[in-house]
Amino acid sequence: MSGAETSYALAKDFSVYAPDTLGHGFHGFPATTNPDRRSPRWWNIWVISVDYLGVDSFAAIGSSFGALIAALLYFRFPDRVAKLVLEAAAPL
Repeated sequence: MSGAETSYALAKDFSVYAPDTLGHGFHGFPATTNPDRRSPRWWNIWVISVDYLGVDSFAAIGSSFGALIAALLYFRFPDRVAKLVLEAAAPL
């Protein structure tokens, strides 16, 4: 099942927010963005997004590089990540 298919299936019972990771998905890197995968900016973008949406706690689900970001979210904000699902995680 693809990420989009998983999102659609989960959306039947949950609010689903699927942020696009810079440089992946439907756009490239902005000219001012350094695509350093070790940068904490990756998980900061997600936290800023859920803050903007008024979401206090959430399940973080990620595959590959998204799993790495989900794990970093959990380690940095364990009080906000209610559930964590990792699939084929990139190495920490």
